[in-house]
Amino acid sequence: MARHAVDGLFTTGGDVTAAVLSELESHGLEISGEVVPLAVAGTLVGGPWDGLHIATKGGLVGDVATTVACLDHLRRTVELERRHVASARTRAST
Repeated sequence: MARHAVDGLFTTGGDVTAAVLSELESHGLEISGEVVPLAVAGTLVGGPWDGLHIATKGGLVGDVATTVACLDHLRRTVELERRHVASARTRAST
């Protein structure tokens, strides 16, 4: 990931997700919402990849359509962030 631009991750299975979080030195996930029951989206918390978008589902949850729904959600979220323009801060008069 250090050599290639990564805007988001998709994982499936609790053990896989835990291993990925450990490898990325993340403390956990900040969940922003549920894509489908037992599949969530959010961002990594802590570590060098803090704030990276992630979608994850249980290993036995759903079918191919569930995976597609998670990936579509992740793609839309990343695209929205790319379009977001931070507002300029105003300076306080002294």
